Amino acid sequence: MSDAAFINGQPVLTLSLHLPLNGAWSAELQASSEKLPAVGSTVTLKLPGDVEYIGRVVRAGIVDERLNLRLTGGAPEWTQQVALKHYHNADGDKAMRDLGIETEAPLELDLPFWTRPPGTIGMAVQALATAAGVNWRVNPDGKIRIREEAPFAVDPKAIEISRDDRRGIVEIAPDVAAVMPGTTVGADQVGDVIYDFGDVFRCRYYVQQRARLRGALERLVRWVTRDALFLGQYTAQVVTQNGDGTLDLLPDDPRLRAQGLQSVPIRHGLPGVLVKVPPGERVLLGFDAGDARAPYAALWHEGQVLEVQIGGAVPVALSTLVDAAFASRMAIFNAHVHSGVTTGAGVSGPSPTPFVSAAPTASLKLKTL
Repeated sequence: MSDAAFINGQPVLTLSLHLPLNGAWSAELQASSEKLPAVGSTVTLKLPGDVEYIGRVVRAGIVDERLNLRLTGGAPEWTQQVALKHYHNADGDKAMRDLGIETEAPLELDLPFWTRPPGTIGMAVQALATAAGVNWRVNPDGKIRIREEAPFAVDPKAIEISRDDRRGIVEIAPDVAAVMPGTTVGADQVGDVIYDFGDVFRCRYYVQQRARLRGALERLVRWVTRDALFLGQYTAQVVTQNGDGTLDLLPDDPRLRAQGLQSVPIRHGLPGVLVKVPPGERVLLGFDAGDARAPYAALWHEGQVLEVQIGGAVPVALSTLVDAAFASRMAIFNAHVHSGVTTGAGVSGPSPTPFVSAAPTASLKLKTL
């Protein structure tokens, strides 16, 4: 067993390693090496007690003949952008495979309707964890843990240096790097963990007692107000319009993005009316009687409409209909002679002012019966 730290076998001089209860771990370190690993390559960080963490190089450089590295847990590039994707009758494991992520165990999350929001891989994993109601993090072996907490006891063979009960922070001097998020040390249930290595080896961890109480209160409030979310209206962006006229929507509110809002009907307020709109337009999303299973789109924000259909299937340009109506009135007006105006030789009077043709008023297409 070693009381030193190494990166790919090279001695580590200084290290700050953050292991969050939820999310990917990260580390900043200096090593006694001039071998520069490539960004994106996989490295092995060994801590006292021969505890190994598999990580990915995010940043690398040589400063004053020392190797400076920033690492993150796991193989994925967490900041890599991914596009919006809809899932129907799928599961969480399928969604994780699409992200190129290997989990330590099956996720066991059914996705009858789910929308992966656009953003980063890390945001997509967080959205899945939120949908499952669990934490996610990266294990030392690089695999992703995304399931309910199962605390287990560890003995870091440590001396307690300080304890701040108000802030819930404990600092210890351990012999081995055994303390990890989700473990217990004595009566403490551990949340986030920070290891500092340099002249001495130290560990700070955050206890979860206050976090558990807060979480219990938050769950109670969410349960009491569980139906209130679907009683309001929310701005959403049109992703696409389906052949039957329904819409796939991406709500602005992050609480609704994972609801899988696909095939949402439009309520225009007029019977027999269909409206075609391009992607990117904005609409208000509501739920009939507060039922999450009955979404609808209504009350368009200002935007572009491609086509309005009332009944039949023969498209007629609206501007053509308007010009035809004005032309009919123009002919009657221009042929009319005002009473009281005398015309003839030597007599002049004001000529009727012609009614000018209406300019095209819109590019909107109207389908009529």
